[in-house]
Amino acid sequence: MKMLTKGRVSGAALLGILFFAVGCGSKNEENLPNYVVKEVQTGTTAENTQGVTELPQDKSAGQTGNSSIVREEVADNNAGQDGADAAGEDGVKLPEDAADKGTTPGRADDEDQQGADSMEGAKTDPEEDGDTLDADDVADAKDGLGTGFKEAVEPLEDTAKGERVNVMSVDELSLLPSGTTVEIGMLSEAELAACFYFEEVSDAVFARMKGNSYGGDCTVALSELRYVRVLHYGFDGAAHIGELVVNQAIAQDVRDIFKELFDAKYPIEKMILIDTYGADDDASMSDNNTSSFNFRTVEGTTSLSKHAYGLAIDINPLYNPYIPIRNDVAVVLPASAQAYADREAECEYYIRHGDVCYEAFVSRGFTWGGDWPTEKDYQHFSKVIE
Repeated sequence: MKMLTKGRVSGAALLGILFFAVGCGSKNEENLPNYVVKEVQTGTTAENTQGVTELPQDKSAGQTGNSSIVREEVADNNAGQDGADAAGEDGVKLPEDAADKGTTPGRADDEDQQGADSMEGAKTDPEEDGDTLDADDVADAKDGLGTGFKEAVEPLEDTAKGERVNVMSVDELSLLPSGTTVEIGMLSEAELAACFYFEEVSDAVFARMKGNSYGGDCTVALSELRYVRVLHYGFDGAAHIGELVVNQAIAQDVRDIFKELFDAKYPIEKMILIDTYGADDDASMSDNNTSSFNFRTVEGTTSLSKHAYGLAIDINPLYNPYIPIRNDVAVVLPASAQAYADREAECEYYIRHGDVCYEAFVSRGFTWGGDWPTEKDYQHFSKVIE
């Protein structure tokens, strides 16, 4: 009996030892090798991860695991969200340190940032200088009344690049500045003819001329000059308001000439007073501006030009340059017209013998500078008054 009991005790003890051994083996199998854990986290292998317990902090040390990529993306997204939250609902106002917060919402590239910076720098605080413009200022400027606006933009006389104005009457057209592009489809033939006229130089026109084309040394009486207002077709095929100041002796001829050119849809790019260019003949020619009166001498001489008396007109001068001879060398004026000195080339804006422009002037007693025997002035028509 004692032996049986002892045997049972020994058997139980042996069984307990076996269960203990099995339990320890199972526990050891749950502990995966260290290199397996690091392979998941860093993509490295058992050979270079033995004993590694922390991820490298220096990105340049070769950290390539997915965990680092996720952290960077989350950081960027959080920074972008910070910027969006600071921007408010409209996404316009950004914090001063937005550039340090990662991606800025609503901005595609650095060029957009530069544009926004320039706009920010262009803003004006009305309380600082009181020089901002409202709708009334702009409207006044378009009517030639806004002095502050006029200084900040191109001269009002030159509005050829502006929007086309639909004109309903002659009186309405007469209020528009020269250079304005106009839609004249509503005007009758008689009304169109009334858009071509000349008159004495008004105080308003003289204010533009004084100190420019009409300097203090001008010997031509203002009463001898006339202001001519016409319509002309531009290079864009649209109708524009044109103006000239000429001698009263040729005012009727000039009015009739430009009516004839208009009816023929002869292209004249621009026709505004040379005073818009400070009476600088070279600047006016370079801009292909058709002009007449300018109290000045002939280029390179001390003799008064026919323009000084308002007896000459230059038509599309860039494409029809003046080619004087200086020191036995032909000079092209304006200098930007070198390409148009070759009169054998094809150009629809060249003035040529027999064309509508040539005939309109010559038939009324004008001579053409293109017919001069030596120096050629292809833009120039003038008339000698007895």
